[in-house]
Amino acid sequence: SGPKLSFVLDWLEAQKGVRPRTFFATRDAARLIAGVGAAHLYRDDNHGNQDFRDEAEGVPLMPDIGSHTHDRIRYIGGVRFDVSDPLASDVGVEWEQFGRCCWVLPCVELSVGDVNGSACRWIGGAGHAHEGSDNASSCPSTASVANRDADLSQLVHGILSVQIRWLATDSDAWAVERRRALDTLEQIAFAGDASPYLGVLARRSENPSQDLFEAKVREALRAFEDGDLQKVVLARRVLLQLTHSIDAVTLLKHIIGTTPKRHYLFLLEPAHGSAFVSLTPERLCRVHDADIWTEAVAGTWPRTEFEEIGEAALLASSEKHSSEHQLVVDYILDLLGNVSKHIKVCDTHILKLKHLVHIKQSYHAIAKTTASATTTNSTTTLKEDFGHPQQTMQGLEPAGLSEFFCKRMSPTPAVCGLPLATARQFLHQAECFDRGLYAAPCGVITARGSEIIVALRSCLARNGSDLYVYAGAGIVPGSNPSEEFAEISLKMRQFTEAFPEISKGSASAQGIDSLAALPNINSLWASLIVEECVRSGTSNFVICAGSRSTPLVVAVARHPHTQVVVNHDERGAAFYALGWAKATGKPVGIIVTSGTAVANLLPGVVEASQSYVPMLLLTADRPPDLRDTGANQTITQPGIFGANVRWAKDMPCPCAEYPAHALLSDIDLALAYANGLLSEHPGPVHLNLCFRENLAPDGGPVRGSPERTSEWSRHYVDTP
Repeated sequence: SGPKLSFVLDWLEAQKGVRPRTFFATRDAARLIAGVGAAHLYRDDNHGNQDFRDEAEGVPLMPDIGSHTHDRIRYIGGVRFDVSDPLASDVGVEWEQFGRCCWVLPCVELSVGDVNGSACRWIGGAGHAHEGSDNASSCPSTASVANRDADLSQLVHGILSVQIRWLATDSDAWAVERRRALDTLEQIAFAGDASPYLGVLARRSENPSQDLFEAKVREALRAFEDGDLQKVVLARRVLLQLTHSIDAVTLLKHIIGTTPKRHYLFLLEPAHGSAFVSLTPERLCRVHDADIWTEAVAGTWPRTEFEEIGEAALLASSEKHSSEHQLVVDYILDLLGNVSKHIKVCDTHILKLKHLVHIKQSYHAIAKTTASATTTNSTTTLKEDFGHPQQTMQGLEPAGLSEFFCKRMSPTPAVCGLPLATARQFLHQAECFDRGLYAAPCGVITARGSEIIVALRSCLARNGSDLYVYAGAGIVPGSNPSEEFAEISLKMRQFTEAFPEISKGSASAQGIDSLAALPNINSLWASLIVEECVRSGTSNFVICAGSRSTPLVVAVARHPHTQVVVNHDERGAAFYALGWAKATGKPVGIIVTSGTAVANLLPGVVEASQSYVPMLLLTADRPPDLRDTGANQTITQPGIFGANVRWAKDMPCPCAEYPAHALLSDIDLALAYANGLLSEHPGPVHLNLCFRENLAPDGGPVRGSPERTSEWSRHYVDTP
């Protein structure tokens, strides 16, 4: 799934000039769908205007995709958290682009799925796969190979399609919509290697503050004692303001990194400057014809606690989390009984995520069809027990079931509380921000079914640099206010810890003044080398300890956008870097000290060369005048890898006579060779970097030669 997910996101990221943009991925990233432009944008903007609320209640939450619609027609979007709340407040200005509901039929769609035997499917597509497997294939069986390079050989059954929607009774509509589709196609760009995001966090603000949040938790505990509430879910919103604007798809890639952990991935960007991103473990429902799957996810622990004591002990240790889960279970079973039959309840188990674990229980049911309802000469009445108004239901088609789940099953107690009406009233006065699509039903809908998620752990990106991060915690009798605040912080950390604070920024964040402040020219060269590597897409480094490589190690450690693995065995480090580069498709830097440490890299370098894997060898060396003199830890390092590298250069010791722009050009040239842009195939490249003292980031006299100084001319960093 890694290469496929990267390829699809790279393609979507390249479409910077076209809106809307949409993206949906299943939890194992085996089924992906990305959309650009809109053949149809279905949005209801009435919500939030008191004069139109009654009218809006009768407006469908989804576009008309009845049984007559082709299986390949897929809308991506969602409805607001409070869409069925008659007392909901006005839409916040930050959510105006999303309306009461927002669904996009992409004009240009890229979908990718696995093959399961001879059948391929996406949600609602031809061929039916058993729900229990997240690895089931996901697109119709039209085979099209979309290989960008050898690493993408798995990317089969990728389909790029153009969709046009027009009114058949309008004689001019076809020509107009066809022209609009062609205009969108002309704007489609090829996927390229995007530069990493280099912005940092300038400001962070909490809503509410910790003191105010904990006060609201205590207020909820008093409501439990009075018998008014059984549970309520309080949310927080954190505003992250970045120094540089970030593209919405770049944000999604930046947040998930290289190893997404069992999350659905969702992106809805209806217009420039407004995008909603969610990484959620929770499904609201999946509908395929008459089959319904849903699940209850509640209760939260740090993963470290789970790993320490195990599943059985964890479940037994927390009455709070178990009772919270049972409330959700009772609610779901009650509502499922109104529209389905033959409900199967699966065993409870632990859902393990990157930082958290939850209690999860799944359900499978068969929907009551119109025919079966007629045969029994009966109808079903929704109960008011959980705060829903009474409603008589006949059997529903898949599209009707999807809308039922969005309007009547959402919000669940897992994201709102119980009783539902009372919990909503509590949230109206406790939360001073608009949830919008946070914790709301979002996903993909088709004529034969849907896959709808609960958009937890979400972020609304506004104008590129303002990120509103949302997460919540279930409050039940026995909750501890400070622990609930900490739980939400843990849920948010994938967003809040993704950007280094400006005070920790590198030279790239602070400009020429920071470069001029570096204590010696070794530190300057190392900082420039690492910075240029990161800007060119190489931010992963494997470091082997050693004195001579100190300037490079310090530069990598100080840079806010590098990822580092330390390995004390150079041979093992080379193979670790080889695997890392294979997984990411990008060069991995290896930093080693001088001498035989360099020779130990050879087996891994040969393997990388034969496998066409990009690798950047940054080997520290003693000054050239010490070669062939018997100096300690000195061998002839230039040319040591022979024909097994695509390009190599023996660099001079850092000095003002070698221009900074020439140094940066050497880095760019090396990475171009490593990526196969200037060679027949990708592979390893070698930069041998000679360093004199001072190796540590110290100024003043040179170690071992007190008559010399580390001073250097600050005009050097102003070279063109």
